[in-house]
Amino acid sequence: MVFRKQIGIYLAGMASVFFVLGCGNSGTNKPAVNTQNAAVDQYETLEIRYQGSPGMVQPFELAEDLGYLEPLKLVYVGSGGGGPQSLQTLQTNQIDLGGSHMTGIINLLASEADPANGKLISIIGSLGSDEKTTTGLYALESSGIRTPRDLIGKIIGLNSFGAASEAFIKKYLTNGGLSPAEIEQVQLVLVPAMNAEQALRSKQIHGATLNGQTKEKAVAGGGLWELSTDVATFGPTVSNISTVTKEFAKNNPNTTRKLVEGIATAIEWSKNNPLDVVVARLRNIMEKRNREEDPAVMNYWKGFGIASEGGLMSEQDAQLWIDWLVTLGNVKEGQIKPAHLFTNEYNPYYKGK
Repeated sequence: MVFRKQIGIYLAGMASVFFVLGCGNSGTNKPAVNTQNAAVDQYETLEIRYQGSPGMVQPFELAEDLGYLEPLKLVYVGSGGGGPQSLQTLQTNQIDLGGSHMTGIINLLASEADPANGKLISIIGSLGSDEKTTTGLYALESSGIRTPRDLIGKIIGLNSFGAASEAFIKKYLTNGGLSPAEIEQVQLVLVPAMNAEQALRSKQIHGATLNGQTKEKAVAGGGLWELSTDVATFGPTVSNISTVTKEFAKNNPNTTRKLVEGIATAIEWSKNNPLDVVVARLRNIMEKRNREEDPAVMNYWKGFGIASEGGLMSEQDAQLWIDWLVTLGNVKEGQIKPAHLFTNEYNPYYKGK
């Protein structure tokens, strides 16, 4: 009798629970939690490990903050040291999502026996350059440096070798008429992006590549002379691309598609909202993550520089950098094709499916 009484109380309680659930689901007795579980279960993995970029908020970080990645979750595993290092960390399975300028991936593919079957594949554009978001090469206004030839025997700081800044500098020097021997006399040294302005103003270096909000902040401080920009040298491009291993994409197709969809939507959100709204959001992201960086630098943010819809990558952009590396002798003619670098197949904005 006691047993039956307990069962009766339990069933009465459950009846009241299902009544509430039924009212909340317009006549269906299927609890919302089951729908949520089904949504979560379609993804092969929910955690995406990545390295951050000090002083920057990446499109995928914005996507998570806006809720576009749910139920996926980004897992921060420290700061990276530039594109080439990010790709190396990706290859050794220390992170799931990396990224680099296209030149970094091209150089990596060129070092492999079969570039068409390389380990990595880029899945969406993450940064680019347009008229509002250029990378510039700067000298002190008081230095008297005004032309490529003035840089012979000088020191230029850049944030990584084998990627965007080095390609930009060497192309600028080449366009300025310097011979390969003269270009060799321009010394390139690694300077973290956050320290480049200070190194330039303290005359530790004679020139520096600056981009993003660190560039805008430095220019606003006055006293700098812009020698050239990447857009003046190469034209507008989607140049930095987010990358995963082919094994990750193969084993986690739904997760990969959700990740790209979220990033693409965040990129469009950043372009379709007022600048002050986007800047406030990015600054709040930086404040919340509590790393060693100054959130106020986000006040100088102008955009991700991605003109293409949803971060779509193009063969034209890829071929630009392939051709440049061929001229440097890093890549053999015909060795690398754009299809070796990236795929747009996970991007909802891709019309070529």
